[in-house]
Amino acid sequence: MDTSIEILGTKLDIPVIIAPMATHKLLHQDGEHATANAACKQQVGFTLSTLSSVSIEDISTHERENLCKWFQIYVSKNRSITESLVKRAENAGYNAIVLTVDAPVLGDRIADKKNNFCLPKHITYANFSAHHKTNNLNNPVSTVSTYCEIIHHVK
Repeated sequence: MDTSIEILGTKLDIPVIIAPMATHKLLHQDGEHATANAACKQQVGFTLSTLSSVSIEDISTHERENLCKWFQIYVSKNRSITESLVKRAENAGYNAIVLTVDAPVLGDRIADKKNNFCLPKHITYANFSAHHKTNNLNNPVSTVSTYCEIIHHVK
């Protein structure tokens, strides 16, 4: 039985694409590089999150050329941020943009508030590192809260 599929010009051994997940460096020192490498070895697709701890460009230059690379994005109220991210993904050779529309309003992240969650100092949102400071330990924030502050201008 042949389970392979060709999608957007890339052959996958099985019809599986790893979903976007934020800040892999919370779990492994290599972050999204480790996940992308595993996707390469297994010949499955990989979707980089907007809130990754490794930049769009770093994944592009690190992994082999024929990796099925998709980039997940939210549409920002500030369209120039959205446009910049899409252009960066295009220039870095990503095969597709995955539009996420399920987070127009921030949920009440009770566990994050209760645990005073914040990113460790050594982890940043790599795709935004030039635009903001994410590790203010005096004001702990969740990943989604910080994203909303940056992208949607929600305080």
